[in-house]
Amino acid sequence: MPPQRRRILRALKGLVSFGLLGLLFALIARREGLDALLERVEGADPAFWLVAVMLQLGAVGAGIWRWKLLLGEAGGGLGTSWLGKHYLIGRFLGVFTPSTAGLDVYRVLAVSRRLGSATAATYAVVIEKLFGLIGLSLLIGASAMVGLLVPLQGAEGLGDGALGAALLLGLASMAALALLLHGRGATRLLGLLPGSLRGRLARPLEALAAQRPAAGRIAQVLALSTSSHLLTAAVFVATSRALGIELGALELLICGLAIVIATLLPLSIGGLGVREGAAVVLLGALGVPALDATLVALLGYLSAQPPALLGGLLSLLPAPRESAAAPAGSAAGLDEGLFIAEGPLLGARQR
Repeated sequence: MPPQRRRILRALKGLVSFGLLGLLFALIARREGLDALLERVEGADPAFWLVAVMLQLGAVGAGIWRWKLLLGEAGGGLGTSWLGKHYLIGRFLGVFTPSTAGLDVYRVLAVSRRLGSATAATYAVVIEKLFGLIGLSLLIGASAMVGLLVPLQGAEGLGDGALGAALLLGLASMAALALLLHGRGATRLLGLLPGSLRGRLARPLEALAAQRPAAGRIAQVLALSTSSHLLTAAVFVATSRALGIELGALELLICGLAIVIATLLPLSIGGLGVREGAAVVLLGALGVPALDATLVALLGYLSAQPPALLGGLLSLLPAPRESAAAPAGSAAGLDEGLFIAEGPLLGARQR
C-alpha cells in the first residue's frame, strides 16, 4: 500500500475513534451534564480498577508465554526477559495503531532483526492470530451455550446465532491453520491464484509450513490464547464493579467478550470509540445508562495503559548491540512477501 494511502487510512481511523468518543460524551453531557460524569469518575472504586490492571497484566503474561512457545527452537536464544521487553514495547505502539497492528508488526521486525531471519518471526505472529481466533470462537460458543441453558438476561440474545457464528469462525480459523501447517494443502490452494500472486506467496508459505509446532505445544498455545481473551473480557467485569453496576458477573463477562470482539476490528486507533460504542449498546440492553457504559469501557482502556506505558519507557532505554545480519533464503522471500510493506508503520523499512 502506498505511504500516502496508508496515512489517509490512519487519519480516517483516527477520525472514527475521536468522532465516536466525542459523540458519546456530547450526548452524555447533553442528557446528564458534565458534573454527573465527574461525580461518577470520582466515586469509582480504585480497588476494582487495580484488579482490572492486574487482569491486563495477566493477559500480557499469557501473550508473552504464547509468543515464546510459538517461536520454539528458532527463538531459543531469545530469553523471556527480552521477549517480555519487546512485547511491552509493541503494546505501546499498539496504542497508536488500529487493532493489534502495532504490536504484531513490531514483534516481527524485532525478532527478525535479532535472529537475522524473518521466517520464525512471521510464523509466530501469523499462527498466533489463528489460534487466538479459535480460542475466541470457543469462548463465544461457551457463552452462547450459557444463553441457551441458563436464564441470564445478558446471555439470552446470543442463542443459536452466536453458536453458528462461533462454529463458522472456529472452522475458518482451523482451515487456515491447517493450510499454513501443511505445505501441500497451501500449494494446491495457491494453484487457484493468478501467476504473479502465486509466485509472491509460494516461498513464504513453504517457509511457514516448515516451522510447524510440536504437537505437545498446540494445546498449550490454544489454552493461552483462550485465557488471554478471557482475562481481557474480565477487565470489563472489574471496571463495572468499580462503578457499582449491579449485574451478575457472568452477564458482564459475556458483554465483555463481545466488547473484545468489537475492538479486534481495525476500525479505529487502539479500539478507542468502538470499544465505548459497543459497551453502550451491549450494556444499554441490560439497563445500564450510557454514562456508566461509556465509563466501563473507558476505564477498561485506561487499565491497559500501565503495561503500554512501561513499554514506552523500555523503548527509551539504550538497546544492546544486536546482530544486523540480513535474512537469507526463504526469510528474504518472507520479507518481500508478507510484512516489508508494513515497515512505514514504524517509521522505517527494516532490512
